[in-house]
Amino acid sequence: MMHLEATECVMSFISTCRPEEHVEKTSVIHQIFTGQLKSTVECTQCSCTSDRFENCLDISLHINNSPDLLAAFADFTKTEILDEYTCQRCCCKVKATKRMSLHHLPNVLALSIKRYDLFGNKINRVMFG
Repeated sequence: MMHLEATECVMSFISTCRPEEHVEKTSVIHQIFTGQLKSTVECTQCSCTSDRFENCLDISLHINNSPDLLAAFADFTKTEILDEYTCQRCCCKVKATKRMSLHHLPNVLALSIKRYDLFGNKINRVMFG
Protein backbone atom coordinates (compact mmCIF):
# COMPACT_ATOMS: atom_id res chain seq x y z
CA MET A 1 0.00 0.00 0.00
CA MET A 2 1.37 3.42 -0.92
CA HIS A 3 1.15 6.19 1.65
CA LEU A 4 0.93 9.76 0.43
CA GLU A 5 1.89 12.45 2.90
CA ALA A 6 0.26 15.88 2.83
CA THR A 7 3.41 17.54 1.44
CA GLU A 8 3.60 14.97 -1.36
CA CYS A 9 -0.03 15.69 -2.26
CA VAL A 10 0.59 19.44 -2.35
CA MET A 11 3.79 19.05 -4.40
CA SER A 12 2.02 16.70 -6.80
CA PHE A 13 -0.78 19.24 -7.22
CA ILE A 14 1.71 22.09 -7.75
CA SER A 15 3.64 20.12 -10.35
CA THR A 16 0.45 19.53 -12.36
CA CYS A 17 -0.44 23.23 -12.18
CA ARG A 18 2.86 24.47 -13.58
CA PRO A 19 2.58 26.77 -16.58
CA GLU A 20 4.39 26.13 -19.85
CA GLU A 21 8.17 25.60 -19.60
CA HIS A 22 9.11 29.05 -20.98
CA VAL A 23 6.86 30.83 -18.45
CA GLU A 24 7.73 28.64 -15.46
CA LYS A 25 10.56 30.80 -14.08
CA THR A 26 8.22 33.76 -13.67
CA SER A 27 5.43 31.83 -11.93
CA VAL A 28 4.64 32.59 -8.30
CA ILE A 29 5.19 28.92 -7.38
CA HIS A 30 8.67 29.00 -8.91
CA GLN A 31 9.59 32.28 -7.23
CA ILE A 32 8.53 31.04 -3.79
CA PHE A 33 9.42 27.33 -3.65
CA THR A 34 12.12 26.56 -6.23
CA GLY A 35 15.60 25.94 -4.89
CA GLN A 36 18.56 24.24 -6.45
CA LEU A 37 20.34 21.10 -5.26
CA LYS A 38 23.95 20.38 -6.14
CA SER A 39 25.26 16.83 -6.40
CA THR A 40 29.07 16.59 -6.36
CA VAL A 41 30.80 13.34 -7.26
CA GLU A 42 34.57 13.00 -6.77
CA CYS A 43 36.72 10.16 -8.11
CA THR A 44 38.88 8.67 -5.35
CA GLN A 45 41.67 7.82 -7.82
CA CYS A 46 42.23 11.06 -9.77
CA SER A 47 40.15 13.56 -7.70
CA CYS A 48 38.17 14.62 -10.79
CA THR A 49 34.87 16.19 -9.69
CA SER A 50 31.55 16.32 -11.47
CA ASP A 51 28.78 18.68 -10.40
CA ARG A 52 25.12 18.28 -11.33
CA PHE A 53 22.45 20.86 -10.53
CA GLU A 54 18.75 20.13 -10.16
CA ASN A 55 15.83 22.41 -9.36
CA CYS A 56 13.59 21.24 -6.52
CA LEU A 57 10.33 22.32 -4.91
CA ASP A 58 10.97 20.43 -1.67
CA ILE A 59 13.52 18.25 0.08
CA SER A 60 12.58 14.79 1.34
CA LEU A 61 14.09 13.94 4.72
CA HIS A 62 14.04 10.45 6.21
CA ILE A 63 13.57 10.53 10.00
CA ASN A 64 13.94 6.80 10.68
CA ASN A 65 17.47 7.02 12.15
CA SER A 66 17.49 10.72 13.06
CA PRO A 67 16.79 12.07 16.55
CA ASP A 68 15.72 15.49 15.21
CA LEU A 69 15.23 17.56 12.06
CA LEU A 70 18.79 18.91 12.05
CA ALA A 71 20.21 15.38 12.15
CA ALA A 72 17.86 14.33 9.33
CA PHE A 73 19.12 17.23 7.21
CA ALA A 74 22.75 16.33 8.05
CA ASP A 75 22.00 12.78 6.93
CA PHE A 76 20.60 14.15 3.63
CA THR A 77 23.85 16.04 2.96
CA LYS A 78 26.33 13.43 4.23
CA THR A 79 28.99 12.05 1.91
CA GLU A 80 28.26 8.59 0.54
CA ILE A 81 30.54 6.08 -1.19
CA LEU A 82 29.81 4.95 -4.74
CA ASP A 83 31.44 1.61 -5.52
CA GLU A 84 31.13 1.51 -9.30
CA TYR A 85 31.24 5.06 -10.63
CA THR A 86 32.49 5.60 -14.18
CA CYS A 87 34.99 8.45 -13.95
CA GLN A 88 35.12 10.88 -16.92
CA ARG A 89 38.90 11.21 -16.64
CA CYS A 90 39.87 7.62 -15.70
CA CYS A 91 37.36 6.12 -18.18
CA CYS A 92 36.80 3.13 -15.94
CA LYS A 93 34.71 2.06 -12.95
CA VAL A 94 36.18 3.38 -9.72
CA LYS A 95 35.15 4.22 -6.17
CA ALA A 96 33.88 7.76 -5.73
CA THR A 97 32.24 9.97 -3.13
CA LYS A 98 28.94 11.76 -3.62
CA ARG A 99 27.53 14.64 -1.62
CA MET A 100 24.27 16.59 -1.91
CA SER A 101 24.11 20.25 -0.95
CA LEU A 102 21.77 23.20 -1.29
CA HIS A 103 23.25 25.43 -3.98
CA HIS A 104 20.42 27.97 -4.02
CA LEU A 105 17.90 28.32 -1.18
CA PRO A 106 14.27 29.04 -2.08
CA ASN A 107 12.35 31.84 -0.37
CA VAL A 108 10.33 29.14 1.40
CA LEU A 109 12.01 25.79 2.01
CA ALA A 110 9.47 22.96 1.96
CA LEU A 111 10.59 19.82 3.78
CA SER A 112 8.85 16.53 3.16
CA ILE A 113 9.25 14.38 6.26
CA LYS A 114 9.26 10.71 5.29
CA ARG A 115 7.41 9.00 8.14
CA TYR A 116 7.30 5.53 6.61
CA ASP A 117 10.17 3.06 6.30
CA LEU A 118 10.97 1.02 3.19
CA PHE A 119 8.46 -1.65 4.24
CA GLY A 120 5.52 0.77 4.63
CA ASN A 121 5.63 0.82 8.43
CA LYS A 122 4.78 4.16 10.02
CA ILE A 123 7.42 5.76 12.24
CA ASN A 124 5.54 6.99 15.33
CA ARG A 125 8.21 9.22 16.83
CA VAL A 126 7.65 12.88 17.68
CA MET A 127 10.69 14.94 16.64
CA PHE A 128 9.72 18.37 17.92
CA GLY A 129 8.24 17.40 21.31
